[in-house]
Amino acid sequence: MRLEKSQKRLRFARVKKYAKVVSLEKIGENDHNLSVTRYVDVFGEDAQVDVKQVWQELRTLESERLTVEEQLKTYLKELGYE
Repeated sequence: MRLEKSQKRLRFARVKKYAKVVSLEKIGENDHNLSVTRYVDVFGEDAQVDVKQVWQELRTLESERLTVEEQLKTYLKELGYE
């Protein structure tokens, strides 16, 4: 099997939270463990959540859902479905 010149060349890049190029020495220091988490910080800071705001949004959405549900029931009743 013959590989084209472009197929022989490998490109390595650091991709934040996914990949990092490390030396063979570094891999050896980690007992040849190739687990990504040994070399890449895959964990980030958790996003701050405004619980009060989210709760209000949920209440608003639930109210809208109930309104739409009542409208749907009315339409279905008009069409003869109960």
